[in-house]
Amino acid sequence: MLHEEQILSRLVEAGYTKSLSQLSLSDRDEIISTLVAFYLFLKVKAVMDQFRDGLEMAGLLEFMKKYTDQLRPLFVDESSPLTASKNETIL
Repeated sequence: MLHEEQILSRLVEAGYTKSLSQLSLSDRDEIISTLVAFYLFLKVKAVMDQFRDGLEMAGLLEFMKKYTDQLRPLFVDESSPLTASKNETIL
């Protein structure tokens, strides 16, 4: 478990603007939403942008765009479709 200082630091880093000294349980959903948005839209996006830039610099991005259908099996496992079922497990 993270220490209180680390948690507060992560909230500030994620852009949570409410006064941290007055946090309460009623702020939970807003905090979760802020953290999810930060990690999905900023952290993950930055990594994906860097990956795309690397593919472009290597000359692979244009090739991948041109031959999308032929390259799909290298990047997408279509043998088991993604579902929202809670009963299925991913191995």
